[in-house]
Amino acid sequence: MDIRIERSKKPFKNPSTISSFGEYRTPHFFLMDYKEGEWRDPRIVPLQDFQIGAGAKVFHYAHSFFEGAKAFKHEDGELYTFRFIENAKRFNKTADFLQMPSIPLDDQLQAVHQLLDIDRAYYPENEGASLYIRPFMIGSTDQLGIKSGNEFIYSVMLSPSGPYFGKGLESLDILIGGDFLARVAPGGMGSVKAAANYANNPWLMRIAKKVNTQQILFGSPYIEELGGMNHYHITKDGDFCVPAFTENILPSITARSLLEVASQVGLNPIQKPLLLHEFLEGLQTSKNSPASILEAGGVGTAAVVTPIASYTTILLPPRLDEINNFINCTVTLPTKVIPVQNSPGPYTTKLYELYTGIQMGRVQAPDGWLEKVSRF
Repeated sequence: MDIRIERSKKPFKNPSTISSFGEYRTPHFFLMDYKEGEWRDPRIVPLQDFQIGAGAKVFHYAHSFFEGAKAFKHEDGELYTFRFIENAKRFNKTADFLQMPSIPLDDQLQAVHQLLDIDRAYYPENEGASLYIRPFMIGSTDQLGIKSGNEFIYSVMLSPSGPYFGKGLESLDILIGGDFLARVAPGGMGSVKAAANYANNPWLMRIAKKVNTQQILFGSPYIEELGGMNHYHITKDGDFCVPAFTENILPSITARSLLEVASQVGLNPIQKPLLLHEFLEGLQTSKNSPASILEAGGVGTAAVVTPIASYTTILLPPRLDEINNFINCTVTLPTKVIPVQNSPGPYTTKLYELYTGIQMGRVQAPDGWLEKVSRF
C-alpha cells in the first residue's frame, strides 16, 4: 500500500507526562476512503475534522465500529505494538458482521506502524503510559434508510494516555446487573466492537452510581462481561477462570493472552461457561467452609487488569419506568454487598506485573506478541 504523507505545519504540544486516558491526540491520523467497491487514497495527514453529509449513516443508523490497541516504548528507545495483528483480525470480523468492507491485515498493520513512526515523538514518558491506538470505520453514505451504504471511511488516530482508571491497579466496586440490565442486544452484537454496544453506558452508569459502584457485571444465569471488559476470578485451588466466549461476550485479546500466560504465575487457566449464582456463592464464607473464590476482576486493553473490591446485588424491577424512578430517588431498593478484597490480591498483582512487563519489554514475550515499529 502506497501511503501519501502530508505533515502538519502547525505547532502541536502535549504534556510530557500524561495521567488521563483518551484525552490527548497526536498531530496526524490515517485516512482511507471506500468508494465504488474499493479502498482509495491511503494517507497520513494533519489531524482534522471530518467533512461528511448530514445524512451519513454513521449519524442515523450507528454504522460505526472500532478497535483499541497500544504501543509501548522499550528501554532501547523504540516503539513496539502489542499483538496488533489480533486487533486487525477482530476488526475484519466486526466489519463482516456489520456488512462493512474489510481491510487486508497487512494494510492495517502498515497504516498503524507508519502513523506511529511519524508521531513517535509524542509518546508520554511517565510510568504506566502508552500510545493508545484507535482504528475505526464509519459509514459515510449520505442516504436515509437502514440498508448498508456503499461509502465508508477508515481512520486510525493515536492518543497519548495514562492508566485508564488513573491509578493503575485500582480496585472497583461492582453492581450485579441481574436479569433486566443488558450490555448488548442478543444475536451476536456482543461479540464484535460495534459502537452501538456502548451507547447505553451513560444510563447504566447512573444505576451503578446510585448504589455506590463503578461498573456493572452483566449476564444471567451465566456471567457475560464486566462493563466493557471480560471478567475473571481466581479460586483457592489456583484456577484462573474466564467465561467462555459467546455471542454476548467480546473475545478480549487481553483475556486470551492472560489465559496463555497464567501458568507463569502458578495459575491453572480455565475457560468455560460460569453460572452467576455459583460465582456469588463462591465469594461468600459460611460457618462450615471458607470462600472458594479469593480474587476477581476485569481485563481489557485500556485498563489491562482491574481488581474487584466488592459486588453489590439488587433486585431491580422489570420495568424501565420503575428503574428510572429508582435512579431519580423516588424509590429505594434493598441491596447486599459481597466483599472480595480491599486491595489487589497477590495473583491479580502478579498477572498485572507479568502482562505489563511483557508489554514494556521487561519480561520475555511469547513469539509474535511484540512487533517493532520501523523507522520508515
